[in-house]
Amino acid sequence: MHELVSFSQLPALREAQVLNILAGVTGTQPVDICEQRLIFAQVKVPEVAISKKQAQTKQQPQQSKRPSYEQLVRSLQLSQNKSTFTTPQESKSIPWHLRTEQTPSASTTATRPGQTAAPYIVREVALTPATPQILLRLTTPSLYAYKYQYILLGHRFVHGNIVIRVYRLYYASSASEGNASGEEAVEASPPQRQDLKPVDESGSWIVDATVRVEEGAGAEVLERGKRELERFRQGMEGCVDLKAGDRLSLDVRVRGV
Repeated sequence: MHELVSFSQLPALREAQVLNILAGVTGTQPVDICEQRLIFAQVKVPEVAISKKQAQTKQQPQQSKRPSYEQLVRSLQLSQNKSTFTTPQESKSIPWHLRTEQTPSASTTATRPGQTAAPYIVREVALTPATPQILLRLTTPSLYAYKYQYILLGHRFVHGNIVIRVYRLYYASSASEGNASGEEAVEASPPQRQDLKPVDESGSWIVDATVRVEEGAGAEVLERGKRELERFRQGMEGCVDLKAGDRLSLDVRVRGV
């Protein structure tokens, strides 16, 4: 599927104000969200089977591909006082999903003088249940290297076809985290709430607004999604200034390989 995403950042003190405004705009109350994400880096690009006919065809040389990052994602439940996550017993029953992203399309970037860049990025995303075969592949050291994990904590609104999130990112401060293997990270219980440290020490919040368009929906549906996101973005101007993120900072390719 394709994701159209606009981003913004909020100072810590504006969280309550913006949540109230979004509640008024969407006509709903925020839903708490908590996600655990494990980041894996491909050690090498998986080989793709090529037929004899394809091998003999030299008219379209294959582009060299670079290894990329992939994510295992699962939703966690917070306790009523939001001080603890899902218990170890409960966490084992929560399924992982594999999320893969492509580097955002360059077509949304201004390329000519006077041209206005689109206020959103467009990227291809796949989200599939992590089968035992996928988990085995990700935890095989010759194929993937486990890098780190983070926890996403925040709030979610839905407005038409737009999903709006206001959240912070946290990392586990425990010493054992840096030495864990991919298999250990997958099997381990989520970090304890008190062991989490904010990635941004200023306490600021990230805001993103996303429209998802399923693969094969057609160009017309994609254009409608762009218009809907743009109307929302314009309506939030002065409160939350949504814009496209830096495309290269969202590059999912592994560097130095």
